[in-house]
Amino acid sequence: MNQKKYYRTLNSPLLEINDSRIIVTGFIVFILLTIPSFIRIYFEYKLIYVIVIRLLSLLYVLHKVESLNRNRLFWGLIAVLYPPLALIILGLSNFKIHIKPIKEIIKNYRLKYNSEISKLKKTEQYTINAELKLKNEYQIALKMQFLKNWVN
Repeated sequence: MNQKKYYRTLNSPLLEINDSRIIVTGFIVFILLTIPSFIRIYFEYKLIYVIVIRLLSLLYVLHKVESLNRNRLFWGLIAVLYPPLALIILGLSNFKIHIKPIKEIIKNYRLKYNSEISKLKKTEQYTINAELKLKNEYQIALKMQFLKNWVN
C-alpha cells in the first residue's frame, strides 16, 4: 500500500469543480511578470523581482498540485518554465483519484452532499455556516470510512 497516495486521497474535496482562484492567480502572476518590461529600473532589480515572483508562484503551484493529487515533479517543472500557464491549467483541472474503489466512495459522498445542500438551500434555515457544518460532517464521515476500510 502506498500510504502517501492514501493520505492525499483523504484530503479530497467533496466538490469536484475547477478552482477559479487558481486561474485568477495565474493571470495575476502573468501581469506581475510583465510589469518589469514596462518600468525603467536597473536590470538587477528586475531580475530579483522576477525570481521572487517565480519562486512564490512555484511554491503556490506545488501546494495546489498536492491538494489536487497531481505529480509534483512534473508540475514543478512546468511552473519553473512558465508559472502562469501551470496555474491556469491547474485551475481548470479537477481532483484526481487513482484508486477505483475509493473513487466510487468519494463519488457517492459527493452525490449525497450535493443532494443535502440542494435540500438545505430550499429551506429557510440555509446559511453559510449550515453549509460548512454539513460539508465538515461529510468530510469526517468520508475520512472515517476510508480509514476503517483501507488504512491498517
